[in-house]
Amino acid sequence: MLPINSGKYYSPLFTMTEPGSSTITNSSEMSNLLTEILDQYEKRLTLFQKDHISRILEVFSTIADEIEPERLTSFNYFLNDDDEFLIYRNSRVGLTNIIIHDEDCLAFSFIGKKPGDRELVFYEEHIDYEKLAYKFFAK
Repeated sequence: MLPINSGKYYSPLFTMTEPGSSTITNSSEMSNLLTEILDQYEKRLTLFQKDHISRILEVFSTIADEIEPERLTSFNYFLNDDDEFLIYRNSRVGLTNIIIHDEDCLAFSFIGKKPGDRELVFYEEHIDYEKLAYKFFAK
């Protein structure tokens, strides 16, 4: 569970605009995004992170190819100071994250704009990437 004051940390993210984010409309764009991520962070990403990023983007690509691409909302990513790779999106209801730790943990988090509207789920094995992706785009 997140500390009570965590809203102060995340509140600037709710008002940020993401000029670099865009909606992915096909698998070619997703492949280019994976290449871009690996080029940008290759020396800092672990094999664990690279594997999970690849699998997640593969599912995002499948969703874009099989479902109306316009239904996918934009998302962005970064590698934080703790070497956790974040795939995130800010929606009208809150901030959704997929967090890939540098060693052995993957997590989904949602921090809603309404007080107490939060979710944090840790995945350690047998990850259903498709369910994770749909959950990521659902809010």
